[in-house]
Amino acid sequence: MTDQYKKWANLNVEDIEPMDVTDIEKARMKQRIINKKATKIKRPVWRIVSVALVILVASATTVSFAMPSVASQFPFIKGIVNYFTSDNDKLYEQYVDYATDIEQLEMSNGITMMIENAVFDGNTITITYALETEHDLGGNPRVGQFIDVEGSVAIGGIDSLQQISPTKYVGLARVTPTFKKGLEKVQVQWSPKSFTNDITDETINGDWKFNFELKKIQDEIQLVNQSMTDAGMTLIINEIRKTDVSTIIKMKQINESRLLKKWHLASPTLVIRDDVGNVYQVVDNGGSSMDNGATAEWSQSIGVIDKRATKLYIEPTMILSLGEAKGSEKYKMKTIEISLD
Repeated sequence: MTDQYKKWANLNVEDIEPMDVTDIEKARMKQRIINKKATKIKRPVWRIVSVALVILVASATTVSFAMPSVASQFPFIKGIVNYFTSDNDKLYEQYVDYATDIEQLEMSNGITMMIENAVFDGNTITITYALETEHDLGGNPRVGQFIDVEGSVAIGGIDSLQQISPTKYVGLARVTPTFKKGLEKVQVQWSPKSFTNDITDETINGDWKFNFELKKIQDEIQLVNQSMTDAGMTLIINEIRKTDVSTIIKMKQINESRLLKKWHLASPTLVIRDDVGNVYQVVDNGGSSMDNGATAEWSQSIGVIDKRATKLYIEPTMILSLGEAKGSEKYKMKTIEISLD
């Protein structure tokens, strides 16, 4: 990540909630969850929704373009993923090679929004996008409505929008849909509806609409089915899904009823390393539960595993929470060792 983005990622969220929270809780406050038919695990959201002054616009003209006509006039949108990576960050190292060019552009109410490209690794959809605006949206504007995926029963995701000049922004969104069965392709819709200045709460409404299809990139699944049980919690590593752009760790969690009587939420955070010295950056894709937290399905992602590695060491820490900013405890479980195929 760039230094500027790292500074953003460590923003002081204590100004949002008037009580002390742990570092883990601060990180989880950056997780945006959209509830649909299934119960999506409600980790603290990445952007806290608050009462805001909404400026109603009587009319907004919307214009749509496809590349390369008008969109070619916005060269700053090329290579957006590079704003969110650094030499030591391998999470998006292969992204450009496998992403599908979307290059759709919408202009509405003084804000031009463009989706550059996207990739679907079979679990998570990653999208890069950009804004050029006549309005002051602040350093970290809020997006009004998140991404939807046709046929999903639940969606979780994170979204970061970084200012690179007074009028230009670049964004990276990750959305993890839950389906009743695996899909070879997905239909993605995104109508942001508004952008809000993070300092003044001034909201600019508009009519930006994007719709595109993504095919799943080829993956290889290694069944694992290794578990660890401790303190009323069982964490099962179901499988490792390997693609040319990412590695997804799929997990199931089982909580005893006595645990849920005390804690509102128990969720895992992972440290992942291999036997050749690499420590991988882990991105939490969220989770879902069909039984009010008695069991939950989680997934977390890392970059492509080093070809020299023969083992992964997964170190789970369970975050036991009473709810957003109401207190939490950490419980470190024993390391799970996985031999790689």
